[in-house]
Amino acid sequence: MGYVVEHQDRWYAVSYEGTDPLTGRDRRRWHRAADEATARDLAASLVSGGNRTTTRHGITLARYLRTEWLPSRTPLLAPTTIFRYETMTEHYVVPAIRRVPIRALTVTQLKHLYADLLAHGRRDGGPLAPKTVLNVHQILRTALSDAERLGLVERNVATVAGPPCSGAAPEQRCWNESELRAFLAFAASHRLWPAMWLAANTGMRRGELAGLRWSDIDLDHHRLSIRRSVSCTGYSIHVTPTKTRTSRRCIDLDARTI
Repeated sequence: MGYVVEHQDRWYAVSYEGTDPLTGRDRRRWHRAADEATARDLAASLVSGGNRTTTRHGITLARYLRTEWLPSRTPLLAPTTIFRYETMTEHYVVPAIRRVPIRALTVTQLKHLYADLLAHGRRDGGPLAPKTVLNVHQILRTALSDAERLGLVERNVATVAGPPCSGAAPEQRCWNESELRAFLAFAASHRLWPAMWLAANTGMRRGELAGLRWSDIDLDHHRLSIRRSVSCTGYSIHVTPTKTRTSRRCIDLDARTI
């Protein structure tokens, strides 16, 4: 918010720059002017200064997510997780409530956001899957919880809004034995057939298959060790340990696989 101040016989136009993410205090910038008239003109231009991301209520939700919360989470999360957070934030949250100050965010606005996403949240205008909307809610709940801890908001409205219903999970259909045999026979000439065979006979995930090294295979004891996973996020390859303790395991192999 721009206004005029006279200090020690000098004129200034003062603009509001939001809140400090650490202290929660308001930040202002002073712009020196030659005289009172110039200061008032400058203050007026600051008020109508285009697409600013702060208002008299403080930092907007979009700016908080982009410049404060996501960067603080990056060192703590796996690259695939932070990529998913960034993608969902930009696609589903920012376009809907980019200009809403984080202090002014309401339960009703979040409920409307969830309802809109469920109705036509996909890029083609179709309904977004309930599980995806639930993921959006979980991201906002965590982000606003951190904002509450920093004193940027008085309460976490996402906890009051409650998660949208995820609905019933679609029934999964798996190949039977004859279908799997037919697929493996058809794919026998493909360059990735050994990986397909290994996946079919061990249940390994795609990232675990891509992360295998020769040192993981014990041919003498017919055993395979799963230690790492390979993923691609934003066209970058990441090699990480398996996600959970139970994912790090040894698998016995049959003679044909060996």
